[in-house]
This record gives sequence, structure tokens and C-alpha cells, in this order.
Amino acid sequence: TYKRSVELLETRKFILNFELRFNKLTTREAEIAELIALNNTNKMIAEELGISVRTIELHRSRIFEKMEVSSAAELAAKFEKIGYSRKTFLNINN
Repeated sequence: TYKRSVELLETRKFILNFELRFNKLTTREAEIAELIALNNTNKMIAEELGISVRTIELHRSRIFEKMEVSSAAELAAKFEKIGYSRKTFLNINN
């Protein structure tokens, strides 16, 4: 149907936008972004990775800028949505 086609186009657009932004992250930023999206605090991430909280804060700032989000909650929502969107899109195309 037309409505379903529009939904699929929006899903594909979201996936492409997310991937475009995510691919701008360095390997370390991607790692930290995923930890932020899992609701870890800066201190928890710093301890897990063996680096300073200040370094995490700097990475976090660059991650938010590159991913075009303004909060950890917004970043987490995008990570959750990308997982769902990819599953939906793959199921349609297979």
C-alpha cells in the first residue's frame, strides 16, 4: 500500500542518516557512544575503558555533535530505533 511504502521510505531514510552520522565517529567514539546509549555514566565508562572522566566528557561532546543529538536519552533512542528499523527493513526485503 501507499502508506506502507511511505513508512518503508522513512525507515530507509532514518537508517541511512544514522549510518552516515555513526560512520563519522572514530572507533573509540563509536565504542563510547554505545556505552552512553546503554545508560552508563561518564564515570562508569571511564572506569571500564581505563581512561579519565574528562576524556569521556570530551568524547561525549564530539559524539553528540557528530550524531546530532543533545542528550544521552536522545542518543539511546536513536540506537534503539536503529535496531528496530534495521530488523523491520531486513524482514521486508527478505
